Amino acid sequence: MSKIGKKPIVLPPGVTVKVENNKVIIQGAKSKKELIIDQSILKVKIADNKVSLEPVDKKNANKLTWGLHRSLINNGIIGVSKGFEKDLKLTGVGAENCCKSRRTLCPACTQDLYQVRFRC
Repeated sequence: MSKIGKKPIVLPPGVTVKVENNKVIIQGAKSKKELIIDQSILKVKIADNKVSLEPVDKKNANKLTWGLHRSLINNGIIGVSKGFEKDLKLTGVGAENCCKSRRTLCPACTQDLYQVRFRC
């Protein structure tokens, strides 16, 4: 049995999850995410503001992806509600100039899609 797959996912406020055909549609304040999950292998249940997955057949081959798909759905829920955030700590000679502005754009991007915040 999968230890990760057994745990139900609690939905935060403002996030809705729907299952249509083989798609799990996660919609939140920040964005919308669609995941494809084969319903012949795993059954997705939504009840009492919780999402749980259960293998249709208890064979070993079906249980292999149980925890993986639970983690993918959980990460999608976190992504549409909070977004992705990474704290970076810069050390070294050139880090002082970057920390003066405290906020800069990602140099690889020409658009204002990714903002990097530095904590010094």
